[in-house]
Amino acid sequence: MPAAAPRTALLAEAAWPEVEAWLSQGRRTALLGLGSIEQHGPHLPLATDQWIADALLCRLAARMEEAVALPAIALGCASEHLDFPGTLHLEPATLEALLGDLLDSLRRHGFERAFLFTAHGGNVAALEEMGPRLVRRVHPLELAIETDLASLERLQRTVVEVGGLAAAAAGPHAGEFETSVVAGLRPGSVCHAALSPGLIPVEGEGQSLFYPSLRRHAERGVVGDPTAAAAERGPAYLEAWSALLEDAYHAAFGGRRQKKRV
Repeated sequence: MPAAAPRTALLAEAAWPEVEAWLSQGRRTALLGLGSIEQHGPHLPLATDQWIADALLCRLAARMEEAVALPAIALGCASEHLDFPGTLHLEPATLEALLGDLLDSLRRHGFERAFLFTAHGGNVAALEEMGPRLVRRVHPLELAIETDLASLERLQRTVVEVGGLAAAAAGPHAGEFETSVVAGLRPGSVCHAALSPGLIPVEGEGQSLFYPSLRRHAERGVVGDPTAAAAERGPAYLEAWSALLEDAYHAAFGGRRQKKRV
């Protein structure tokens, strides 16, 4: 009988002896993903970014035998959405303190590397600004932070266009891309009666529309056109996003594998 494949290392689902065993076997890279609790138009739940971050973490951990995935961090920097009720916002200094404490915990337990990404674009500027301080704080744990929002937006437009839709429908916020992903992840969570086209951005202007408040530009909170979203496209979109992050992971760590502890 063939040996069972090792299960995906998800920290929140493990007991502490299992985590200790993972570390002793060489699983000493931590995967951290940031989400956000924020408005995603009238058709998507506030937890959209959290759900997507968790799905990406699970996919990455399944591909990387040296990695352990933490649960997605639900809260982030979302001041641009505060004009929409329900949005929860952390100041960048609060997020930095939170991440520093989490990374310190990982270092103490014997993790040697950490890869941090965000599924919410509003976290990017804060991560770029705090990044050097976090790297210094958690040394000798090796920290890589992925903040290439431009590549993600290009990917979203490309995969939507490959599916026969207008590239601008993708998003970047609550458009066809995110709506299809959520429809695939959480059947029944999309309010189809509330679907309608949102603000269609010119390529490259997406993020400028969000500040200081997206509601000034898009009253319903949607940038893109979710009306053609379909659950069956969601897995392919997640696969493309996971591959983008995996490439960033290997670029950050030079394709190096961790040595097993003896």
